[in-house]
Amino acid sequence: MGRYAVSAEVLRTLAAAEPVVLDGRSDPLRLMLRTGAEACEQLVALTQEHTEALRRVSELEDLLAGVIDVFEAMPLPSEGGSWEAFTLVQQIHRVLDQSKSAERDR
Repeated sequence: MGRYAVSAEVLRTLAAAEPVVLDGRSDPLRLMLRTGAEACEQLVALTQEHTEALRRVSELEDLLAGVIDVFEAMPLPSEGGSWEAFTLVQQIHRVLDQSKSAERDR
């Protein structure tokens, strides 16, 4: 269990526990604890979504690399091959290069 999931659990437990009085009222502290727990839970969910998105991007990059291999086995346009296929391969190369560059910059 990640630290934010644990933090959410602790904050929810504190919010549900015996009231802590602050300036004669317990509501502000309970609200703060609930808000903190919700923020931690949202962070956990977003982290999971981000991890899944990165996995999917990696799968798509692998697929595009395979597409490049297939197209690069075809003859060049000067040898009777398709200009469309040649252009598509160049575009895919640029996209993958940009993706790798962005990954290095992180």
